[in-house]
Amino acid sequence: MEQRRFLTFIALSALVIFGWSGFVMPMLFPPPPKAEKLAEKAPDDQAADIAKPAELQPADALLPANAIAKAGADANQPPALAPEKVVEPPKLQSFPNRQILLGSTDPDEPFFLAVKLNSRGGSIETIELNDPRYRSLDDSNQPVKVVGDDPLLKLKTTDVTIEAIDRQLAALGLSLAKIDWEVVPGSESPEGVTFRFTSPDGSIQLEKAYRLPKVPGLAGKEPTKTERDNLGQGYLLDYSLTIRNLTENPREVKYTMQGPVGVPLENPENVTKYRDVRVGFILPDGESVESSHQSATEVLNAESSGKPSVWTRPIEYVGVDATYFASLVHPVENQIKDRTIESVQSQVTYPAQEKHFSDVSVELTSVPIQLAPQGAGPKAEVTHHFQLFAGPKRAHLMAAVGAADVTEYHIGWNPFFFLEPLVRLLVIPMLALLNGLHALGINYGIAIILLTIIVRTCLMPLTRKQAQSAQRMKEMQPKLKELQKKFAGDADGLRRAQLELYSKHGFNPLAGCWPVLLQMPIFFALYRALSVSVDLRRASFLWIDNLAAPDALFELPFRVPFLGWTEFNLLPILTIILFVAQQKILMPPPADEEQAMQYRMMNIMMVMMGVMFYRVPAGLCIYFITSSLWGMAERWFFDRMNEWYPAKPVEVKEKKPSAVAKFWQQALEAADRQAEQARQMPSAGTNSSSKNSQNGKGR
Repeated sequence: MEQRRFLTFIALSALVIFGWSGFVMPMLFPPPPKAEKLAEKAPDDQAADIAKPAELQPADALLPANAIAKAGADANQPPALAPEKVVEPPKLQSFPNRQILLGSTDPDEPFFLAVKLNSRGGSIETIELNDPRYRSLDDSNQPVKVVGDDPLLKLKTTDVTIEAIDRQLAALGLSLAKIDWEVVPGSESPEGVTFRFTSPDGSIQLEKAYRLPKVPGLAGKEPTKTERDNLGQGYLLDYSLTIRNLTENPREVKYTMQGPVGVPLENPENVTKYRDVRVGFILPDGESVESSHQSATEVLNAESSGKPSVWTRPIEYVGVDATYFASLVHPVENQIKDRTIESVQSQVTYPAQEKHFSDVSVELTSVPIQLAPQGAGPKAEVTHHFQLFAGPKRAHLMAAVGAADVTEYHIGWNPFFFLEPLVRLLVIPMLALLNGLHALGINYGIAIILLTIIVRTCLMPLTRKQAQSAQRMKEMQPKLKELQKKFAGDADGLRRAQLELYSKHGFNPLAGCWPVLLQMPIFFALYRALSVSVDLRRASFLWIDNLAAPDALFELPFRVPFLGWTEFNLLPILTIILFVAQQKILMPPPADEEQAMQYRMMNIMMVMMGVMFYRVPAGLCIYFITSSLWGMAERWFFDRMNEWYPAKPVEVKEKKPSAVAKFWQQALEAADRQAEQARQMPSAGTNSSSKNSQNGKGR
């Protein structure tokens, strides 16, 4: 019977592993999109989109249709004394394509950002962080691009669409995003530049002004690590859009502006946090902010169904965040008193083969803008101001745009959701401790080891009781074997006798579970910190170049079937080996065959854990390895203490059963009563039938 149960457990374990690798793992750690699939999305050379206007359309194509018809009709009429004067359409000026850099790529300069602008569309091409800590995971010589990371995307951040102008440019095969704007003479400097564009009919003029001032508050010329981690103004790019009426008639215009594009998704095959659209709504009190978000999968599903998400509430910020970095737009004008943005719509800028890898962004649509005639004062032009945060996800940095709540320590679905409040409570002090140790010059790997030692030291009173329970179990082994012989074939009697023996010796079989249970919140908090903390990104230790990712000792020459592994991760294997060894050392010897089978099942579960957590961050494996080594050393020390200072033999007195023992005893007694009643029911039915038969014969 026991062997059949064990074989059933083996079969179920294999089924769980197959289900985990075939269904759960592809959802949690999907394979990266194939390069050939990405190549299919590559846009055509945008330079081919720009042609000289004279080559595309005749000059009268810029005239309104009714003007052309009127000109044709006048040609058939006899000449008048005063022929009507035909106004020549304004010519579309052509400007050279230019790329302009604001800030600096040099970390010693008083800038945190290097913003590359393109005169084509007057838009943001890329934004890089010049902090040496923020380097690409693929190439440590390249800085992280917080905006414009994907060169395959056609859209650029701050691209503008105005229907009245784009309708004119469409006849030339152009748009506001595909034509080069003029760089306003005298506006260009390392701290700012202004682009200008005048509509083909000369009725509207646009200006985009960008300003990236030197970081205020620097003690010296070179920014320090502390200043980079606390001065949020250094990660803000100020920009504005001015719309100017050049006609003598009032006009109404409305624009749509492209939000952040190309926020980087790093190490996608091992993370559980992908790109999300983030929106912060201003509550009616004008001060509080309510945050909301949509995952890339949700954005793609909504757009595929033809119903993309549109938000019309006043916003404090909107943009995209990924695992470690975020890019958010903040309208400077008070959106309660002086609203400038009417709605925000989520969009998919690149639909990846795996939905959660998709690149997403937002479009901001303005309120209708009423422009007075030219020369009618300041109302003839309107300027809307914005700030773009582009940087690491640190709460005090993102507070500059009211988005401190975006920094959440998220790991996706948590099976132990009831621990969520405690986990959230532990993450911040745990990170503070790790960062504090690192600030003293201690490597993050060593800091995790010290954190483990601190946790295990705090748990020593419980582990001491666990060792004492194991010692009591060892002392009770002869008596347990006697009970097994005495109650052979009587499982209920054996359980009752074992419970009485446990109560007599003050032994609680569940006492050994407390150290494990109390470490579970620590485990999830550390997992969460390693998963999203930018401080631990690219933190190295020994051969590990990133503690927030698997250790990846070397590349496998093949792909592991079903599991999809392409790298050999040593630390998860060491972790499982130590788990099994620790179990053999710490767990008391099995009291019977059933308990021995439970131990074998636990060993198999350890192997299953190795499969399930093969891709966990290396820092988490370091915690487990240190904890296991500490536990084994601790047990050795406790055992030596018992040998060096043996306790005086005392007569074992019968102890009052604990509440748990009473509960178990009452449960066993209730089960015995039910079993006894079940055994008596057939005999009672038989007696009743025999009595009825006898009564029938008597009649």
